Amino acid sequence: PKLLSPDHFGIWTLLRTIPSYASYSHLGARSSMRLLVPQHLARQEQDRVIEICDATYTGSSVLNGLVALALVAAAAWPGLRMETRLGLVCMAGIVILQFAEEFAISVLRAHERFPAVNAATYLGTSVTFVLTLPGLYWFGLYGLFASILLSPALVLLYLRSRTPVRPRWMWNGPLFRDLVRRGFPVALTNVVLLLVQTADRFVVGGMLGTEALGQYGIAVFVIGFLSNVPGAAREVLEPRMMKELESGDSVGVLEEYVLKPLVNTAWLMPFLIGPMFLLLPVILPFVLPKYAEGVVPTQILLGGAYYLTLSFVTHTLIFARSWQWTAVAIVVSVLALDVGLGAAAVKLGFGLPGVAAASSLA
Repeated sequence: PKLLSPDHFGIWTLLRTIPSYASYSHLGARSSMRLLVPQHLARQEQDRVIEICDATYTGSSVLNGLVALALVAAAAWPGLRMETRLGLVCMAGIVILQFAEEFAISVLRAHERFPAVNAATYLGTSVTFVLTLPGLYWFGLYGLFASILLSPALVLLYLRSRTPVRPRWMWNGPLFRDLVRRGFPVALTNVVLLLVQTADRFVVGGMLGTEALGQYGIAVFVIGFLSNVPGAAREVLEPRMMKELESGDSVGVLEEYVLKPLVNTAWLMPFLIGPMFLLLPVILPFVLPKYAEGVVPTQILLGGAYYLTLSFVTHTLIFARSWQWTAVAIVVSVLALDVGLGAAAVKLGFGLPGVAAASSLA
């Protein structure tokens, strides 16, 4: 945001939602793979693990390829700004690279190879930092597009050297359909939850324009950072919980992998949210004076972020107990509330704080 105008930052805020949604184009197959592989590893069924990985990789690569083609076709739509056209083409490339990177990370997490995942995260962050700053400084939004394509490509090269299972292109229709059947409710729940988290961006962009969305993008940036804290813990806990469930002590597993992390998150988050709430009015206008209007919406969203981060811990329990469709119904109703109240807030003249309040409530 420091090196982009609020208008361009608004365009970027919308474009970067595309990879988030494309991440679920596997239709739940990768969700099933990530949670089933630990179970088969616990049973010493290595051949089954390889079959699941191959089926997931092949089916998901086809689906992600279709999404990328659709984005390239959308870039040719008449009347689009050049920034948007190039951004859509860039996102098509990101979708393919992201698919391969996330698949490799899912395999590593399922095998509990967390040091390799951590190293990939550090590498991706470092490369992005090194490439993005000069790209933004000299070429603005276009330099940003180039840098975010190079970073995942380098991370993918590293991950391929560390993945314990090298996927093969082998179509297994019945197995892929079974993986989708098991994981589709999980993916659908995550997509609808993502809609709840991002619907405010679409309301602001559609009703107030990209410049206002740029101001609101600061709030999105801060909430995204906070969400990474419990989200990272969940990625470690999920495979371990699914493996422990094989022991049959479901009450002990629930205590260790759901209730304790839930309580820990409930105590930890105020120590992150409180200082942010208090320091934002001082630091943001000083560091990013063009985005001073984003202070109040960000403070409002911080209240809702507390409850959002608590919800992440429950995802594995929902899968283990097959409560996915119930979760979908709940989150869809919340999404309707979010969009309805957000649009009403704009119509009544409450602007960005009104949209943030609706989103925080959701």
